[in-house]
Amino acid sequence: MPPTCQPLRIPRAFLFLLSILLSVPASAQHLQAFSFNAASGSQPASDLVADSAGNLYGTANSGGSCSTSSSGCGTVYEFTPPPTPGGAWTETTIYTFHGQPDGSNPNGGLVLDKVGDLYGTTQIGGIMGSGTVFELSPPSEPGGAWTETILYAFPGFPGDGGNPFAPVIIDTAGNLYGTTNGGGTGTFGAKGTAFELSPPSQPGGNWTESILYNFGAFQADGGLPEAALTFDFAGNLYGTTVAGGTSDSGTVFQLAPQAGGSWTEAVLHNFGSIPSDGSNPVAALTLTPSGALIGTTEAGGTNKSFGVIFALSPPSSPGGQWHYGIPHRFTGGADGWSPQSRLTLLPGKNPIIYGTTTRGGTTNEGTVYQLIPPPPGGNWTETPVYNFTGGSDGGRPQGGVIVRGFALYGTTTDGGTHGQGTAFRLSQ
Repeated sequence: MPPTCQPLRIPRAFLFLLSILLSVPASAQHLQAFSFNAASGSQPASDLVADSAGNLYGTANSGGSCSTSSSGCGTVYEFTPPPTPGGAWTETTIYTFHGQPDGSNPNGGLVLDKVGDLYGTTQIGGIMGSGTVFELSPPSEPGGAWTETILYAFPGFPGDGGNPFAPVIIDTAGNLYGTTNGGGTGTFGAKGTAFELSPPSQPGGNWTESILYNFGAFQADGGLPEAALTFDFAGNLYGTTVAGGTSDSGTVFQLAPQAGGSWTEAVLHNFGSIPSDGSNPVAALTLTPSGALIGTTEAGGTNKSFGVIFALSPPSSPGGQWHYGIPHRFTGGADGWSPQSRLTLLPGKNPIIYGTTTRGGTTNEGTVYQLIPPPPGGNWTETPVYNFTGGSDGGRPQGGVIVRGFALYGTTTDGGTHGQGTAFRLSQ
């Protein structure tokens, strides 16, 4: 079933207050951090997600304990907000992976359904060793254990996909959509897949996997997707590939549903096709209210090294060409470089975009930055709002940020008290 979603609506008063709160110099920002350790998880690389009560959930790529890896197979954790503002958040490890048969090394984040179940992927592990899609159901009583269910174990080669780096997304009917970095039956190599998982018709039944697209279908096709898919309002899916395209620097693609259940791929942009273009996008795209797509590449741009923020505007008429532009090329200095996160958009008359860079800033440990659109005829303005130090605050964030209660929340893969990453809250 094609996905459906509703436009994001945010009160103007909230946007105005938030823009005042967050559009301030880095020196005026306050960061509160939780340091991960070997038991709670380490090297979190994904975005956080929030439920209606304000609890935050995420994955750690390693840590925990398992018999197949000395560094642990990864965890899923929850942060519960403090009873009084300014207090300490409570971290709880709600699931520890074991490698076999439940999977190992969750690289992507999580998605919540309407009843509070969490869905995610593991990069490896499972019964075939090529990764899994899992569900975590909340306990029936407060303080109880979450229940993990393996919805699908990827067999990898030959034929099916394998090694999903990215999280899944969910539609209103409960179908899950995602990408795998490997596997598939592409004519020009096994370069990954886009897939759908449909829930069983009866409780307790098996989920059904369908391959929507096999990358590498033609010589200049994209390959090796590492990012999540993105819905639009018409049921199309959009994503990026790290490799492939006319310059082998990656692509932006669209998957459109067709009658009879098939999907058609269209390459919207080949990276490396213009001077100082970005290359190797690893982050998901963000859809704006106007239907434009914005994203980042971890490389390319200035000196072909530091990455860019790019935008694609839809054609003025069906079947026309998408219009590609670069609002910002990172310079490798104080503005940050190597962005690997999706972008968070606060729409409105004066929209603001937030993201992270894994490197650069004042200590080369990465930044949280904001990007403000230009006045007519002007230039976009990129400003770091926080510079990580690699100390107790963390360093080298790979995930993006989310907005909750006039603050930004995210994770870093390094730094912290134990050197294994942090979860942070950034506010004025």
